Amino acid sequence: MPEVTSGVYRSTNPIRNLAVLKGRMSKSSASKISGKNTSSTDWLRRQLADPFVQGAIAQGYRSRAAFKLIQMNEKKKLLKPGEDLVIDLGSTPGGWTQVATKEVNSVGAEGKPKGVVISVDIQGKRSLHHQDVIEDFVAHNLLEMTQVNGATFIQGDFMDEPIQKKIIAKLEGKKADVILSDMASSATGDHKIDHLRIMNLLESVSMFSETHLREGGTLLMKTLQGGSEKEFIKGLSTKFSSVKYAKPEASRESSSEVYLLAESHRPIKK
Repeated sequence: MPEVTSGVYRSTNPIRNLAVLKGRMSKSSASKISGKNTSSTDWLRRQLADPFVQGAIAQGYRSRAAFKLIQMNEKKKLLKPGEDLVIDLGSTPGGWTQVATKEVNSVGAEGKPKGVVISVDIQGKRSLHHQDVIEDFVAHNLLEMTQVNGATFIQGDFMDEPIQKKIIAKLEGKKADVILSDMASSATGDHKIDHLRIMNLLESVSMFSETHLREGGTLLMKTLQGGSEKEFIKGLSTKFSSVKYAKPEASRESSSEVYLLAESHRPIKK
């Protein structure tokens, strides 16, 4: 029987020696944000006090979300130098892609085996008018998914068949060692609807992994706690030896966001 753990693990490794950002944003950049409304300005101040935002700025990551993957990788050793072909779904603005390229050495640093990273996102340019983008702006002053060194970027909706065909073409007949999905549909404000939408994304990623994730491979996907994921986990457990919840320290306590970590893929024999 596969191991299905409903408990949550948390990273115990804090960000060390973070440089606190003060005055790094240009005056023009700050005025663009603060000019929106008071709540946005207050929200921005809270963001700047966030140690993971500070860490992203200090360490050159495009968003604080990079630390979510860093912490889960520290715990489970998901990404291995030179051994992995990684697909990163929902990659914009590129924080997870940056972590993946570093960990699998897809940039080809001398003396180390080289991996491969393919990143995919529907987003190109992102709008500064949305609060959920402001933290990425603070972290990198970059609002579009420009090239991450060592990664191949495919812009498009993963749910569209032509985009999946592009991903398959980039695999060049190989199968992925790791599939990462930080995808989420646009929030509606209705938790039930948002939960069902993200479950639809998870179903699609799971179906894709059946064919394009190697035996023994790893699948990591974001979801929202809401109840219906239990049936999904039950089905996922027939395809993987271990399925667990993961909530890294960098994922806010107030968020219903949680990750599903499925390890040791067992392809269905046809």
